[in-house]
Amino acid sequence: LTSNVCPLDSEIPNIENSIADPQPRVAALNTQIDILQTALANLVRDQDDLVAHAEQCRAVLAPIRHVPPGLVADIMRLVPCTRKIADKMIEQPPWILGPICRSWRETLLQCPLLW
Repeated sequence: LTSNVCPLDSEIPNIENSIADPQPRVAALNTQIDILQTALANLVRDQDDLVAHAEQCRAVLAPIRHVPPGLVADIMRLVPCTRKIADKMIEQPPWILGPICRSWRETLLQCPLLW
């Protein structure tokens, strides 16, 4: 196989068998590869689900969730209404904090002093 010498007549059947025999084995290996790729995809999906669940749990335990709404409103009142950007004063009322999360939006809506 590694030379340019013509094979002997006695070697030709073995070489022909080598050509014919791998086809079923290759097909079987391809089937196994497909099965393993499907299993790997399922494991990756399971891993992604586990990571997403862990992040949701971390979010539930976030310290900001324990801050009372009244304190959040007080903090919002302290947010400056204007900000200097590129030598221009930009209006930035405290209610821009509403989109941060649902509880902040609810707090903002329940506190007319912030409007």
